[in-house]
Amino acid sequence: MGASPQGRCSFIALELVADRLGAPDWFSWHLVEQFYAERAARGAPISEGGVWSQYSAGLGYLLLAPGLYLVAGFAPYPARCSHAFVLGVTVTGRYASDDEAARVALVDYAYPWLGGLQFVRRLVLRR
Repeated sequence: MGASPQGRCSFIALELVADRLGAPDWFSWHLVEQFYAERAARGAPISEGGVWSQYSAGLGYLLLAPGLYLVAGFAPYPARCSHAFVLGVTVTGRYASDDEAARVALVDYAYPWLGGLQFVRRLVLRR
């Protein structure tokens, strides 16, 4: 993913999910940094722009059970910038959050930039 200043918006979104699920200690920036360092030490560093594949789908039309999802999407050509965010699905609607937005209606959040999806993953923490 690459829309955050350091290209780590997927980790920012994961941190938000852990916090919302009431398990902020489940996520660690120290482990993220360790992961990046290990990849660099093996000669396979992760670039700030990230690596991704794509497919297009209508996020508003996916059948999703209530819960929290980690979503990655991309802007249409020519930008092709990818970004990860948290999708909250409730019986009353779908809401997006990231490091700059908190519980914004999905249509308002995604319409200005979302051209397609890379993945949608439901997150459940088990203790």
